[in-house]
Amino acid sequence: MMASQDTSATKSFVCGGLSSMAASVVTQPIDLFKVQMQMRGALSVQPTSVNGFPPSASAIWSTITRSVWQEKGIRGFYQGLSAALMRQGVYSSTRFAVYGESKRWFRERSGRETNFVEKIICAAVAGGLDLFPFISNGSPR
Repeated sequence: MMASQDTSATKSFVCGGLSSMAASVVTQPIDLFKVQMQMRGALSVQPTSVNGFPPSASAIWSTITRSVWQEKGIRGFYQGLSAALMRQGVYSSTRFAVYGESKRWFRERSGRETNFVEKIICAAVAGGLDLFPFISNGSPR
């Protein structure tokens, strides 16, 4: 029984980390756009207007896309990905493993499947890991 528990914790750790890292790869360009829009907003107090109206979201989107593509090519859309992958590899892996082990602890203690309240407690414990900067790098998302 102990070997299967170790395998379950390891599986949660590995699968949770890999799935979070895959999600980071997919969402990195979107995160880049968010940061670029924030930076452009911080650098210019008054947005460039056309006929007295601020630019549309699609105009801002195409401007950012064009500038990133011209400056850095496809790799520019994934700038900062290594930091995101490292964070997800450490923090999310740990969070998934702690959630799985917490559920197992409740299940073994009560002899039944975990109920809704117990799952909330497990999620709070796993999510609470973000309070420890040595695990989450001190950067809540």
